[in-house]
Amino acid sequence: MEEPPNTPQAIWGRELKHYRNRAGLTQAELAARLYCSDSLISSIETGQVPAMPDFAEAADRELSTDGVLVRTLDFRKNEPAYPTWFTALGGVVSTRTDDIATVTASWESISRAALPEDMSRGLILKTAEELWEHHS
Repeated sequence: MEEPPNTPQAIWGRELKHYRNRAGLTQAELAARLYCSDSLISSIETGQVPAMPDFAEAADRELSTDGVLVRTLDFRKNEPAYPTWFTALGGVVSTRTDDIATVTASWESISRAALPEDMSRGLILKTAEELWEHHS
């Protein structure tokens, strides 16, 4: 039997699963309460996708964890908000508006889980450029 990964992200995901099980909820039931897909819950629980702070806050509320999920999400504090290849583009992030940066970060998380890095990089850059043009 394969050992589960011991990355902070995977350990946090197992904590989410523990509290979900303690609440007697399936992944689909928690997903419905958090307005997301059950595949997202699964991906976070297995450490394939990182949880975002707003997700942790909502999960804390729904699972009555007294804030433990938000408090333990602090393993992400020292992680860069964007991959190094993105920030290496000459400060693109700092010249964009907050909403564009937020959308770009969301795209990065989603596409990283679903696409090879070269494809996700292209999607992120295209999305950021389109948003920038729209807001200009």
